[in-house]
Amino acid sequence: MSKRVVITGLGVVSPVGTGKTDFWSSLVNGQSGIKKIELFDTSGLNSKLAGEITDFDGQKVLDGTNVVALDRTAQLVCAAVKLGIEDAELDWPATQKSRTGVIIGGTFGHMHTYSLFDRTQLGKGFLAASAKDFANSVAITNVGHASVLFGMEAFNGLVSMGQSSSLGAVNLATSYIGLDRADLVVAGGAESLFIENFLQFYLPEQLSGSRSGESEFCAPFDRKRNGMVLGEGSAVVVLEEYEHAKARGAKIYAEILGFGTAFDPQFADRPNPAAKGMTRAMKMAIDRAELSPEKIDYVCLNGNSSVAVDETEAAALGNVFDSPSNKYFSAIKSMTGECFSAAGAMQICASAMTLNSGVVPPTINYQDPDPACALPLVTKSQEGDIRTAIINTMDDSGIAASLVIGNAPGTRRAA
Repeated sequence: MSKRVVITGLGVVSPVGTGKTDFWSSLVNGQSGIKKIELFDTSGLNSKLAGEITDFDGQKVLDGTNVVALDRTAQLVCAAVKLGIEDAELDWPATQKSRTGVIIGGTFGHMHTYSLFDRTQLGKGFLAASAKDFANSVAITNVGHASVLFGMEAFNGLVSMGQSSSLGAVNLATSYIGLDRADLVVAGGAESLFIENFLQFYLPEQLSGSRSGESEFCAPFDRKRNGMVLGEGSAVVVLEEYEHAKARGAKIYAEILGFGTAFDPQFADRPNPAAKGMTRAMKMAIDRAELSPEKIDYVCLNGNSSVAVDETEAAALGNVFDSPSNKYFSAIKSMTGECFSAAGAMQICASAMTLNSGVVPPTINYQDPDPACALPLVTKSQEGDIRTAIINTMDDSGIAASLVIGNAPGTRRAA
């Protein structure tokens, strides 16, 4: 692909802060967004913590928008898109909208609204159900709301790949720009926290503390970890064709260099100690970036405190990198929780800030390294000469994806 694609804007609504500045400040200071859940009643559950967004006001962020028509996930998506557009300093709405699109990764965000719609029609009859709830129960509606609100006319789309959804969305957006179907695409992912998706992980005991007598905490790669802590949020990156960005004098955070994805069918039944899927995804991304593993400076880890997934990622890293000791590794999910479809986009935003500032955010709660997945993790913010980064995502269904980004020539600047 001859066209170069760069990141010119970051939009984040996360458990550790809304907006790029608050998000980054919390990460580099090791501030966790994991807290007691307030969105729904957990009194009958062993797990009571999540990376819940408690300070989000959709009406405030989307000033002038009728947010009543938007469910929580749609509000998160539209807020992140608005923040990304503002950060990119786009001349909106004068930007050529016929050459602008939006692609969002999503998996469970519509489940709660669908459940409300379903319960109403089953309990009170079809005519009692809300048309608004029906519209918002369709996952693509979240993307449609953003397209309508910001007038993006080229295309919109939804990518659903579990925890790898937003990396898949960024890859698809990059392809559209490379094929000259757009000059600018806003891409990322979103996930909301609701009782329905919480129980989906709680009932099979995949969440930290879900088994009776266990403590509840998020500690990727730590010996004491016992499961994920869920999170929620939305994050996007504004992607532009390089010459288009340069012509308008845009600030450039990073360049998209390579993407890889793979599926390990064995992993859905049991962890694969060979880590075939994650290994293939990483190698593919690095190869497509036309780099060698030695040229990767920072690894933004998937690490989400799942016993099996953390071990598999560590095994894959050993398969790909001969000398992990000369690289920087950290897992921001130790602070945000597992934000699922939004996680990869949050990791891209964090990695872009790392490239620009030369500061690696820490992995918190890493106190007792697990010998089965021991890594030289950054546990306090650390400065370094970081020019390239790989972002890893994977889940226990067997899907894995990796994305390599790097400093565009002459674009490194203070964050």
